[in-house]
Amino acid sequence: MSNISFIYLNKYQKSRCKSSEEKPVSIVICAHNEAKNLYKNLPKILQQELKQFEVIVVNDNSTDETQTILEKFQMKFPRLKPIQLSGQQPRKRQALLAGVEASKYDYLVFTDADCQPSSQDWANLMTQNLSSNIQLILGVSPYKTKASWLNALIQLETTSTVIQYINFARLKNAYMGVGRNLAVVKSAFVKYNRFNSDQHLESGDDDMLVQRFPKENIDVQTDKRAFTESEPKTKLKQWINQKQRHYTTAPNYHLSQKLELGAIGLARISALISIIGLSFTEYWLLAIISLITIWSLQIAVFINHKSFIKSLKILLFWPILELNLVILQLYILILNQFKTPKYW
Repeated sequence: MSNISFIYLNKYQKSRCKSSEEKPVSIVICAHNEAKNLYKNLPKILQQELKQFEVIVVNDNSTDETQTILEKFQMKFPRLKPIQLSGQQPRKRQALLAGVEASKYDYLVFTDADCQPSSQDWANLMTQNLSSNIQLILGVSPYKTKASWLNALIQLETTSTVIQYINFARLKNAYMGVGRNLAVVKSAFVKYNRFNSDQHLESGDDDMLVQRFPKENIDVQTDKRAFTESEPKTKLKQWINQKQRHYTTAPNYHLSQKLELGAIGLARISALISIIGLSFTEYWLLAIISLITIWSLQIAVFINHKSFIKSLKILLFWPILELNLVILQLYILILNQFKTPKYW
């Protein structure tokens, strides 16, 4: 429901000069006990089609085989630059800052250890439009599909979120990004990050960076070759813990954006309550018509952004998935009032 206003916006692309000049890139990854993910994903990151690039992996006091894996890969891939931090950082922000400080190139790409780039052109595509005017690029990072109801919920939530934040950015009203796929000019990162003042936040280093950036200096990259694909949570408790951390960031958005996003959320809840309420009255036919109308509009939105969709289940079972998702999101918001989420 929250994305109906974006049906046609995806077709509108502001004309801009795309640089064909390849930029030197520093890819920064923070890792805490990510040995298995690094073993699986790091080779694809290290095999990017770039003449000049480095991959900095910040090992945040891992207790598994992370450091051993990094040392073995470094022997094969000289572009790899491991950094080992002693004492686990209270937040991911400190590890990220250590990676940025160690980078030698002016163009940075951030991703996570559990992510795989969609192509060998990923880093080049993410940085190709960075310039003195465009200093932050928001990328797309869908989750892999699994045969489960939880994964269908994750696919719906992720797809709706990416459609919304990408189109808000196109309207020069960017409010968030995903740290799994983000590109930035180093000098601009240093200028606009306020990580020291965000120590109280459990998550959202990516969102708060977007919040502090001038909106006219932010752009998006939606080429499928520039996606990174992530491993989704497979247990409901794990997903709830993840979303608990994510939801601690939104209260720190600009007031205007909190009002806009709050209105969208309220519209979702109101529409569902109205349809459910009408279905138990003499106006049940109106409830069915309303549901079909909203469902059709939602399908139109998703089809118009079909490159973001990983699973067709979210189209076939949208009404039930949407109801489940709204209930779980309300539960997480209430839970956050009584239980502090864990970092990392």
